[in-house]
Amino acid sequence: METQGINQVNQVLAQIRSIRQQSDISKAPGIAEPSALSSPEQLKNPNQVEFSTLIRDSLDSVNALQKDSMKMKEAFAKEDPNISLAQVMVSMQKADVSFKAVTEVRNKFVDAYREVMRMSV
Repeated sequence: METQGINQVNQVLAQIRSIRQQSDISKAPGIAEPSALSSPEQLKNPNQVEFSTLIRDSLDSVNALQKDSMKMKEAFAKEDPNISLAQVMVSMQKADVSFKAVTEVRNKFVDAYREVMRMSV
């Protein structure tokens, strides 16, 4: 019984590690490498995603992860046989990591805005 619990914990940790690797921002679609944005012609590329669209999609994704996590927690609490503790923990970690990332991005934007406002014209 104890070995099974350790195996489940190890599985959850492996899933969390794989999620971290998959969530590498440099692999995100629509985000160009800095070297790819070297000329004005490349900035006008219609294949690139607009910044506002990227932010909106990111926030929608975080919101969806939060909602999925909540639904899984409720289903597990209702003893749904299709939902395991490992699934619930992974969904909660996904939601937590994505929310923390959005919070950090927001903090960086606020810091950048304050820096720009302090600049003299």
